[in-house]
Amino acid sequence: MDVRKAHRYTLWACLLIPLVLTLLWGPHLTDSSHALIIAARNLSAGRAAASGLDNTAVAPLNHPLPLLLLSALDLLSVSLVSAVWILSAAGWSAAAVAVFWAARAMGYTWAAPVAAVSLGAASIPAGGGVGLDGWTIAAVWLATAAALRNRRSAAWALLLLWLGLSLDWPAWLGISAFLIDT
Repeated sequence: MDVRKAHRYTLWACLLIPLVLTLLWGPHLTDSSHALIIAARNLSAGRAAASGLDNTAVAPLNHPLPLLLLSALDLLSVSLVSAVWILSAAGWSAAAVAVFWAARAMGYTWAAPVAAVSLGAASIPAGGGVGLDGWTIAAVWLATAAALRNRRSAAWALLLLWLGLSLDWPAWLGISAFLIDT
């Protein structure tokens, strides 16, 4: 089997393993996913996105793009639990593919499939539930792969996506490190 065909099979495994595991694991959402769903329902109902008992919204407002997406889906009467479940599976698949591409960009051609399939296999059960963290991981690793291939504009776009997915100190730290590197 040639290398291209092996990489193609690995990419399919990266895509399918998290999807199958998510379907088998079921929609057991993390606490942050529940808080995000409550905040999205509040926002789509025209109320503040506060979700806590004391009307604080620390966790949901740290994830502006998922909050807006789930609010829009709620306006369309889509089940948010199912939406988060499906988005989580797609996010972990994207994360596995991103790790594969980043590892290849770093020159770890034979380690790339192992790292990607390992992330895909450990994504759902290790996390203790379904959440949207896979998209954040995918954005970080895709930005890394783009930067290593000297595609700076794509890397910047992915770093801004990371910031929209997770507006917290690791995002600021990562973008600062990227600024120092460029």
